[in-house]
Amino acid sequence: IYHVLNLELKKKTVKSPEYYGEGSRKLSILHARLRHQCSSLNSDLYRINITNDLICLCGAPYEDSIHYLMECPLYQNERDCLFRNLRETPKNIETLLFGSDEINISENCMIFNKVRAYIRQTKRF
Repeated sequence: IYHVLNLELKKKTVKSPEYYGEGSRKLSILHARLRHQCSSLNSDLYRINITNDLICLCGAPYEDSIHYLMECPLYQNERDCLFRNLRETPKNIETLLFGSDEINISENCMIFNKVRAYIRQTKRF
């Protein structure tokens, strides 16, 4: 029975896109934590009762991945560089965190490398 159950589980396993593991392991983990809402951003820490404060250091009322990647004025220079490097690529939170089925693997890899460079440059984590 165990063997049959194990085979059933393997059939249902969805493989992550290869670009999820591209580049530096540390940056890949930080990126995955943003994607899964288990980072050290205040909204994620608040959700699991680690902090009582949702406020970003910039004063915004809510520090989540959208704020961090798309809005926070503390990282405006890094974001400008990220968006400049992404050129024609859609600049929305879903693409930055999950990639896009609308574009090819090499373009998704490029997006993830640029997002991870942003994560490294901000020194937030």
